[in-house]
Amino acid sequence: MNILNALEEEAHDAPPKFTSVERKAYFELPHDLAQIAEDSLRHSTNQISFILACGYFRAAKRFFTKPPHPRDLEYVCAKLGLSIDEISLETYHRATAMRHRRLILSHYGFRDFDQGRGSIKTEIESMVSFFELMSAML
Repeated sequence: MNILNALEEEAHDAPPKFTSVERKAYFELPHDLAQIAEDSLRHSTNQISFILACGYFRAAKRFFTKPPHPRDLEYVCAKLGLSIDEISLETYHRATAMRHRRLILSHYGFRDFDQGRGSIKTEIESMVSFFELMSAML
């Protein structure tokens, strides 16, 4: 079953496209996240990737594996006073990205889908039991 055509799928998988006003708003981090980016992320690539992930998450409530839009990358680099030549997104390790995702999710009060899977399963099982019980009573 195809729900999205190729163009729609590509658009869905890509980070959101921002106007200049949206870019300024979404990539302006709350103080505690800005402190994490400033104090604990040693590599400029990690700082940039973290800020991009935060902004995209704030806008879309999900994370993206597609590369950022060039204007977003340019904006965040300029904001931090870095040159795009200093950034190598290919060196942004998966383990680091996952650690950043957990920080972002925690800050915004979300849980990783895999963490919630057990509670969803328990909820569904209790609902099924309830409906089975109600059906037996009828």
